[in-house]
Amino acid sequence: MKGSADPNQDKKRLFKLAIIAFIIIVFLPASHFAHFLNSPKSISQFAHLQWTTQNGLPHNTIQSIYQTRDGYLWIGTEAGLVRFNGKSFSTFDQTSLIHLPVSEIMAIYEDHDRNLWLGTFGEGLYIYKKGLFTQISKDKGFHSQSIFDIREDDQGNIWMGTGDGLVRYKNDRFDYLTTENGLSNNTIIELYKDRNDNIWFGSLDGSVFKIEKETADYDDIHDVMFQKAPIEAFYVEDIFEDKDGNILVPTGSGLFFFKEGNTQRYGKISGISDFRILSMIQSQSGHFWAGTSGNGLIRLNQNHSYDEFSDRFLNNEVITVVFEDKNENIWIGTRGSGLHKLYDGCFSTFTVKEGLINNYIRSIFEDSKGRLWIGTNRGLNYMLHGRVLHVNHQILKSSNIMALLEYIDGSILAATSSQGLFRYFQDRWINLSENSELGYHFFTSLFLDSHGVLWIGTADNGLYKYENDSFQNYTKNSGLGGGSIHCIFEDHDHTLWVGTIEGLYSHDKGMFSPSPHDALSTSSIYYIHQDAQKRMYFATLDSGLIMLKSDKLTSFTTAEGLYTNAVYSILEDPAGNFWMACDKGIISVSKNDLLDYEKGLIHQIQCRIFNENDGLKTREAGGGTQPSSCKAQDGQFFFPTVKGMAVINPGCERKSSQFQNVLIKYIKTKNDILFSAKEFVFPPGKRNITFYLDIIDFSHYQDTKIRYRLNGYKEEWSELSGKTDMVAQYEGLKKGQYEFEMMLLNNQYQWIPAPTRMKIQIEPYFYQKKEFLILLILMQPFLILLILKIAAKRKERLKLKRYKSAKLEKNKADEYLDKIVSLIEKEKMYRDTHLTISKLAKRASIQNAYISQIINIKLNKTFYDFINSYRVEEAKQIIKEKSYLKIQAIGYDVGFNSKSSFYKAFNKFVGMTPAEYRDGSKDDTTEDSS
Repeated sequence: MKGSADPNQDKKRLFKLAIIAFIIIVFLPASHFAHFLNSPKSISQFAHLQWTTQNGLPHNTIQSIYQTRDGYLWIGTEAGLVRFNGKSFSTFDQTSLIHLPVSEIMAIYEDHDRNLWLGTFGEGLYIYKKGLFTQISKDKGFHSQSIFDIREDDQGNIWMGTGDGLVRYKNDRFDYLTTENGLSNNTIIELYKDRNDNIWFGSLDGSVFKIEKETADYDDIHDVMFQKAPIEAFYVEDIFEDKDGNILVPTGSGLFFFKEGNTQRYGKISGISDFRILSMIQSQSGHFWAGTSGNGLIRLNQNHSYDEFSDRFLNNEVITVVFEDKNENIWIGTRGSGLHKLYDGCFSTFTVKEGLINNYIRSIFEDSKGRLWIGTNRGLNYMLHGRVLHVNHQILKSSNIMALLEYIDGSILAATSSQGLFRYFQDRWINLSENSELGYHFFTSLFLDSHGVLWIGTADNGLYKYENDSFQNYTKNSGLGGGSIHCIFEDHDHTLWVGTIEGLYSHDKGMFSPSPHDALSTSSIYYIHQDAQKRMYFATLDSGLIMLKSDKLTSFTTAEGLYTNAVYSILEDPAGNFWMACDKGIISVSKNDLLDYEKGLIHQIQCRIFNENDGLKTREAGGGTQPSSCKAQDGQFFFPTVKGMAVINPGCERKSSQFQNVLIKYIKTKNDILFSAKEFVFPPGKRNITFYLDIIDFSHYQDTKIRYRLNGYKEEWSELSGKTDMVAQYEGLKKGQYEFEMMLLNNQYQWIPAPTRMKIQIEPYFYQKKEFLILLILMQPFLILLILKIAAKRKERLKLKRYKSAKLEKNKADEYLDKIVSLIEKEKMYRDTHLTISKLAKRASIQNAYISQIINIKLNKTFYDFINSYRVEEAKQIIKEKSYLKIQAIGYDVGFNSKSSFYKAFNKFVGMTPAEYRDGSKDDTTEDSS
C-alpha cells in the first residue's frame, strides 16, 4: 500500500486502526464478526463505472435503485424516473412516450403481479402496469403525498412508509397506522420484510417497530400488533437483514444490531465518529457495504484490513443508496455525482493506489525468486508477497522502463528508452551503456536464447548481441530491416526470429533474412509464440493473429471473428486458450477454434472479450516491447495497460449468476404503439409490424448478441448485437398466426432461448373464414340457381334496353307481325336453309331491329325459335304422311342444315326425337285401323 508522506499522519492512522481493531474484536459478537470477510482486492481494484447527466441521467442525485424481475434497473432521481438496460437510460417524464408527470422518486417496488409501485416526494403514489402509469386517487382511501419506502409481504399485502403513517394495501383498500394507534411518529422512513415475513419499520424520530407475521394479515389494520425495539436513536437511515438473520439498523445515532431479541449498539461505525451510514447491504459474497454521509463507500472485512475505512471509495461523497443486482454488481447512488457501479471482475488492476510509481505499464517480468518486476513509463517497481515496492535508484525511479529480463547469472536487466541498459547484481544497479559498444539507444526488447546469449532490440539502431562480455550490432548491413524491433524469439529448432515494424526476419550464420511469406514480411510483428506442436503464432499490429503450420499460413482477423486486428502479445493457458492484449482490451480465444477454422470445420472463431466490467481500468492494453505480458509461476497472467497492471487467473469464469435478458419493449403498427402482452389480435388486412427490442446486460452490453425470427413468416434466424439498433421489422403480414421468438448468446457462447415470446394473430376477412367456406359449399346448388336467374334477368334487361333504342309504335308492330307471319307461312321462307333476319327484313321491307323486337316481344320467341317452330311442324306432318322417308332427308327438306340441329330443335318443341315420333305415329295408325 502506498505510504503517507507525513510520518505524524502515519502514527495517527496506526493509532486509529488499533482503536478500530480493539472495538470490533471486543464488542462484535463472534457469529456477526464472521461476516466481516476478507477480500483479496481493495475497493480501488474493483471495476468502476460512473454515469451522470452527461450520460443521460435526468439528475445527479439518486434517491432509490431497484431491479425488476426482467432485469431492468430502475433509478429514482430528484428529476424523475429512469430505466437502465446497461447501455442507455430511458427517462419517464411528462414528455416521454410513457407519460409520468412527477419528479422526485423516493421508492420503487415490484409486486408479485409485476406491477411497479412508485413513491414520490410530495406528488403521491403511482403504479406502472402494462405500459401505463396511474396515480392512486383518494377514493380508495389513500391520501399521502410523500411515500418513502414500499414492501410486500408473503400474503400479497403492500406496506408503505409515508409522511402520514404506516399504510397497508389489502383487498383494494388502503388503511393507516398512525400515532393515534400507538406510533411515536407518523413519518415512516424505512421498511423491511425479514426472512420470517415480519415487517420492520423505522420512523423519523429514530424509533424502530416490528409487526409479527401472525398479525400482519389481520383484516382490520388496527388489530395488527406491533412492538417497539428498545433503542434510542435519531432518524432511522436503513433496515436490513444479514445472512444469519440478524437485523441491522443504521441510524443518526449509530449502528444498531438486533439478534434473538437482544439489541447492541456499535456507535458511530466502529468508533470513527464522522462515519454516518445512510445505506447498508450485505452482498452475496458476504461483505458489508455501507454508504456514508460525506465519507464515501466503505466495506467491512475480517483479518484487520481496516485500511478501507480510511482509504474509502468515492471519498467525501454522500452515498444515498447502496444496491446489489443479480450480477453481484454494487450500485451506488450519490447526492450530486450520479450513479456508480462497482464490480468484482475476473481481473484485478494494480495502480498507484496499490503502490505503483505510475499507471502506464510497459513491461512485466517474473524472476526465478518470484519477484514480479514492473516497468512503467516513469520508473520501476517490483512486487513481493503481494506488496508493491519501489526501486531505490535515482535514474530508474523516473525512467521509461521498456523491457525487463533475468540474465543467466541471476542478475536483473532493465532497458530504458533513453537512459541506457541497467543491470541489478549484488544489490547494485550498473549502467551497461556507459563506456561500452552498446551506448544509449531506445531499447525495446530483451531476450535470452538457449545458449545464454543476450539479444537486445532497439527502436533506432537494430539488434545487439551480448556474448563473452562484448556487444555486436546487427543492422541493415546484416540483412535486418531498418524498422523498430518489437520482439525476439527462439523456436524449438533453435532458429532465432526477430519481429520488427517492417516484418519478420530469421537469423542464420550471422545474417538475417526476411520471411518468404508476404503476410509476415509486410506486417508489424509485435509478439511470437510457439506451442508444443511447433505451430508458430504471430501477433501483429495490423493483420490480426497469424498461424504458421507446416509452412502454411492462416490469418485470423476481424473478418474471421477476431475482435480486433491489433494484437500486442500472446499467453497460452493450460486449457489451450490464447490470451491476447490488444488495442481494445484483453481477449481470449480457444486454440481449438483456430485449428477448426484452419481445417474448414467452422466459419467463425469466437472471442471472449474483457473490458472495464471485468476489472480492467481501461481497454487500452500495452505492447510493442519484450517482455510486455507475463505468465507467472503460480499460473496468473499479468498484462500491461495504460492505467495499471491487470492480473487474472486464466481459470476465472465470469460469475454463473450473471443476468442477461432480451425482451420486447413494445411493438408498433401503422397507427398504434402497443406495450407488453403475450398475444395481440389484429383485425383483417395486411399489417406492417415493427418490434422494438431491448437487451439487458450490465457487464458486456455492446458484445451481447441475439437472434430473432417470426414463425409463420420466416423460419430463418436474424442476428443483432448491442452495437446495432434493436429493431425487427416485418411488412405485409397476411391473415394467420405468427410467433416472435428470440435467442441469447450466453457467456459460454451457447444460444439459449429467451423467455419472452409474443404471438401475433391477424384475423381473416369473413369470406376467408372456414365457416363461411363450409356454408358456401352447402349452399352451392341454391347459389347456382340464383346466379342463373340473375343472369337471365340481366339478359332480359339488356334485350329491353337494346330494343328501347329502336322506337316502334304499337299499331305498327301488329301490322309488321302479320306481314312477317304471312311471308313465312304462304311463301314458306323457313325452308331456306340460310334464312337470316336480314333476308326476312329485306323481303318484308322492315328494319332488322324491328324484326327481332316484334318476334321477341309479341311472340316471346327468338328469331330462330320462331323459324324452327315452322320447320318442326312441317317435319311432323311429313313424318306422319311419308314415314318411309329418311329422317335426315326430311330435316334438310324443311330447312335444317344439319341432322344435329334438326334433332335438337325437334326435341325442344316436341319433347322427343324425330325417330321416336315416327314410331309413335305408326302405333297410332295401327290402333286407328283396328
